[in-house]
Amino acid sequence: MDDEHGTGDKIAAWLLYGLQLAFELLLLLLSAFSVMATDPCGTGVDEPKVCDGYYFATAFYGFWIALIVAAIAVPLLIVSAGRRGKRRWTRPVLAMVILTILTVGYVAVISQ
Repeated sequence: MDDEHGTGDKIAAWLLYGLQLAFELLLLLLSAFSVMATDPCGTGVDEPKVCDGYYFATAFYGFWIALIVAAIAVPLLIVSAGRRGKRRWTRPVLAMVILTILTVGYVAVISQ
């Protein structure tokens, strides 16, 4: 099989995927500590939206599902891009950009 973009592209893609997994581990820790956002719940009438269990659970598990999907999809996309002769390294970079945007959205949602 002729590799159009070379071994460097392949190595960069898999190294960036490893970096993506480390980034996702940090995001998992962030989401685990986000449970503390519910600490003020039950203290009064003017409670934040995050005190609604369904609201918080939807955001929390939705974020975890996005992390799992990214961890599974990126290697498949790397292999697929290699077979089609496209650059591979862009897949994990794009995943990290999307995960950063999702994290900002997640923090905004649980801060309400």
